[in-house]
Amino acid sequence: LAAGVAALSPGGFLVYSVCSLEPEEGEAIIAQALASGEVSLVDDPRLPGGMGCLGLDGVGDGFFVAVLEKKQ
Repeated sequence: LAAGVAALSPGGFLVYSVCSLEPEEGEAIIAQALASGEVSLVDDPRLPGGMGCLGLDGVGDGFFVAVLEKKQ
């Protein structure tokens, strides 16, 4: 993720997605990126708060996705 953020131009967008609902693979990674101060979380109406965990088959399989924007 850090390499992707470094490659972004100011105002550029990055979508981070993993096939996991584990917080250390989703929310924790995004929290680190936000703590760097280089990016902000995009408020995407399709994802509560700009990110979310989405179940695919109702049995626990799912994924995590967040949209980030590089600050100007």
